[in-house]
Amino acid sequence: MIEERVTLESSAVAVHRPAFASGWLGLASFALFLTPFAIMMVGGGLFGMSQPWWWAACGKICWWSAPIVGVLGVVARIQERSRPGRLSATGTSIRIERGAAPEEVPRGMLLGGTVTPLDAGAQLSLELGDGRMVRAQVPSVEAAERALETLGVAPAGRRFKTAMRSGSHRIAFGVLGAIVLILAAAFLKSSLELGAAAGGIWLALAGATIVSWLGATRAPEIAVGADGVRWREAWRPHFLPWSALAGAEVNGLWLVLTRQGGEKIEIRAPGGGEQELRAALHALEKGLAASQTEGGARTALLDRHGRPVDQWRAALARVGEGDVDYRRTTLSRPELVEVLTAHGTRVEHRLGAAMALRAADPEAAGGLLRIAAERCADPRVRVALTKIAEGEEEEAAVLEALATEPAKREAAPRT
Repeated sequence: MIEERVTLESSAVAVHRPAFASGWLGLASFALFLTPFAIMMVGGGLFGMSQPWWWAACGKICWWSAPIVGVLGVVARIQERSRPGRLSATGTSIRIERGAAPEEVPRGMLLGGTVTPLDAGAQLSLELGDGRMVRAQVPSVEAAERALETLGVAPAGRRFKTAMRSGSHRIAFGVLGAIVLILAAAFLKSSLELGAAAGGIWLALAGATIVSWLGATRAPEIAVGADGVRWREAWRPHFLPWSALAGAEVNGLWLVLTRQGGEKIEIRAPGGGEQELRAALHALEKGLAASQTEGGARTALLDRHGRPVDQWRAALARVGEGDVDYRRTTLSRPELVEVLTAHGTRVEHRLGAAMALRAADPEAAGGLLRIAAERCADPRVRVALTKIAEGEEEEAAVLEALATEPAKREAAPRT
């Protein structure tokens, strides 16, 4: 049998190192350069310290390290830069060609993938197990999704996550604010003869102010998973299951979510976040389309009926043994897998399917449940599925995950 291969020509293929190494190296270089100044300003200005022996050594180390780290950041940035190339996908591997020697990545290293619609074509993003992210501009959304399907990543079966770009003023204002506050503290200390304790208090307040500013102005993050959509604005995370979501649209720089019942939720992206908004909307539309159906009466076998978790788990262990009800005795393993991975599945049924699968075949279910956990947006559901997969004590995690969706009126189980 000939293995299907999908080849995508791309005008821009980029491979980003873990956590975008170039950005972190640039920040580290800047921090090393400022460290000696901070020591002199804080130590001498706030606390009136005499210059200890280690000040000069620290200054030399930082000022010599800053340009070296800066050069490493530039090198990393050059390596991450987009170049013309191509991606080839089969059911077993991904081939990356971008000007240098081609790289063959085994299918097992692929953790997930997303598709972002662009004004012309689409961006295909692949997350690898070593922390790298491969991004390629491809001719169309359909071509990108065909590549993912060839790799065994169904369009509706992966978790999408994006962080909006912060405004450029955010870090600049934070650094400028810290410098102004420290200078003001030094001036007040010299003018009012404040003691070292007052300087320490001022420094703590200045640090809290800067951290609060950076937290309050942090750009939103959006995750779309098999269980619903989760987003964080400033300090507060929010979660909306598919059963509570009626629709989504983009209006300018606003992502508008419509609850069942008509209530609108608006999530604003900073300027320059239009691409992330389009990607989030695309993932939401896919998820909404996939969440329209659920197993109905067949998934009732997975209902908890208010029972303690240990009793619920014992009942689920019998689902695969033909000992539940003479009318409809079992859910087959393919049916349980479908419930576990489908969009729109209620948390109760998703966790029930996970426990039933683990009871039926612990070894085979472990990997499947870990993959299902990664596809969920809510971390509480991910933790519960991971604990079930590993056979750990999961009762507390299961109860916490069940609390993420509104309670429904339960009928007593038949005896």
